[in-house]
Amino acid sequence: MSYVNERRNCLYLFQISHFKIPHYVVFVDSYPLTASGKVQKIKLREEMEKKLGL
Repeated sequence: MSYVNERRNCLYLFQISHFKIPHYVVFVDSYPLTASGKVQKIKLREEMEKKLGL
């Protein structure tokens, strides 16, 4: 079953709002981190926009 079909089933079966289900799912090996070990959200966002072509 494709991701789109699974997403649609979640909407109907569990009555989850459409905005709570992600449009994209990307698996990564590691996150870009700062020196203190926090995730660099801006850099992560930029990488995903580039990878997904958004």
